[in-house]
Amino acid sequence: MRPARIEGLMMKTSVRGMAKVSVIWTIVVLVAFLVAIVAFFLVNGELEIVKKELDASKAKVTELSSKNSSDSAAIIGMTEFLGFVDPTRSNRTDLEVAKKAFDDLKKDLPDVLPPTTNTIQAALPMLQTSIKNGRDRIAELQNQVKVKSDEVDGLQSSLRSTVDAKEKEIADLHRQVADAQASASNMQQGYEKQVADLRESIKSSNATLAEARSTIEANLQGYRNESQSYLTRMNEMGRKLNPIVKEPQAADGKVLAVSKDLNLGWIDLGAKNRLPRGARFTVVSGLQGSSRVKAMAEVTRVEGNMAEVAFSDQRDPFDPPATGDVVYNPVYDPRGERIAMLVGAFSGQYGEDQLKNLMSGMGITVTRKLDASTDFMIVGSEMYVDENMQPVETPIQPSDLPLYKEAVAQGVQVVLLKDLRNYFRF
Repeated sequence: MRPARIEGLMMKTSVRGMAKVSVIWTIVVLVAFLVAIVAFFLVNGELEIVKKELDASKAKVTELSSKNSSDSAAIIGMTEFLGFVDPTRSNRTDLEVAKKAFDDLKKDLPDVLPPTTNTIQAALPMLQTSIKNGRDRIAELQNQVKVKSDEVDGLQSSLRSTVDAKEKEIADLHRQVADAQASASNMQQGYEKQVADLRESIKSSNATLAEARSTIEANLQGYRNESQSYLTRMNEMGRKLNPIVKEPQAADGKVLAVSKDLNLGWIDLGAKNRLPRGARFTVVSGLQGSSRVKAMAEVTRVEGNMAEVAFSDQRDPFDPPATGDVVYNPVYDPRGERIAMLVGAFSGQYGEDQLKNLMSGMGITVTRKLDASTDFMIVGSEMYVDENMQPVETPIQPSDLPLYKEAVAQGVQVVLLKDLRNYFRF
């Protein structure tokens, strides 16, 4: 009974166990199925999320790629605009090179870009203002240049007008000179004809006189020698007695020809007579016994045997200088050596050196000493220093000097500097 019961119990136990196992496996399968279903739904949800994230990432990549392209284009455009590219490194603007160039620009233009300027954006308005000011200054200078150019054109036009007028005046003067030369040539031809006639007359008379000349020549030679000796002594005595203020009959020279149109003339004194350019003469009528003063004549050109003079201070417009009139200068003497003494102060245009040069050209020796050979004394202005060259309070008059008084006592002729100026122009 026990075995059967045991067996029955065992079978019941076995059936129960199998039922339990079946239930368990069913539950397991159901759980697995549920898990699989849950896993399926979970996997599908994650795939959607991943897909959405992938789509979002692709959109982001597309957006970033577009922005990168835009930024690259902007950078390339900025590089092409700014420059400062180092070809050995990249095709982009080298910031260090650009900064160095900007710093150099600020150093070169300290008046335009102050040191505190740090950006090109801040520098551009300053550069624009400077360029505008420069253009305005250039425009102003161009206007000034135009004004000056107009003034120069006006002056040149005026100068051309003046030159044309002067050239016309010179042409008129040349024509007048040509007329005067033609007149002088005609006069010369007339004189030459007269001389030829006289030569023919003299030639016919020479035969008659030849015998008489040969007879008296021996006697005349002795008389000539004796007369020359007397004449030399008389000339020296006359020169000593009256070297400055000459008598009318002791004229220095005479007028050879006159050009009324040019107010010029020629006198018979020249370089051989030691005549200086600038000497002035009183022109007196050449009529015998006349002492009528006509004008002043100033030497403008000196040749060997004659000199050109310009007439001035004409006394009577109806009685101008004419051929044959005589000329006087109280200091100039064409015939002898003389000695002049200076007393007083001499300066300026008529300084002591200038007087020495003027007088030496006329055979006059200038000195500060008085001796027996002194011919005349030129008196200058008052002196402000004494004989030792020391300043004095009261100016010293030349007439108060002992040398002046001694010269007057010896009969030395006196010529004032103001009189000398009237007869010589340097």
